[in-house]
Amino acid sequence: SKPDPGDLPEFFAGTWTLKGAEITFRETCEWLSPNSYLVCNGSDSSSKILATWITLLGYSHALDTYNFSAFDSSGAKIVYSGWLRGEVWVFTSEQAIGTELVRFQSTITPTKNGYMLREEKSVNGASWVVVNDEEHIRLSKETR
Repeated sequence: SKPDPGDLPEFFAGTWTLKGAEITFRETCEWLSPNSYLVCNGSDSSSKILATWITLLGYSHALDTYNFSAFDSSGAKIVYSGWLRGEVWVFTSEQAIGTELVRFQSTITPTKNGYMLREEKSVNGASWVVVNDEEHIRLSKETR
């Protein structure tokens, strides 16, 4: 039988680091309650100012869409809608920044030890530009 899409964020449950930043980067994701929201708390101490963030990942059965919201210690917030295309997660967002319309796309591709994250953006309908490529490595798996 096909799994409930609301259970699929389970892939992200656990503790993660970033390749090349194993000492300074940590993100831990746990269920708020089963089949609701996966809540992740992260920190990166690689620069002089500690960066921290919280993210929420859930699924809307009504909209058949994943919802991802991120809030960070600089006061920034971004909200994405997402879909699972085969094994690959694709999240998109659009927001006005000043007078420009900026579209974002994040692609998450599972790997043997975690996942690859590629972030792209397009300003005012221009070509997509890759702004970030990073490899996330699972340190431990969270169990419900």
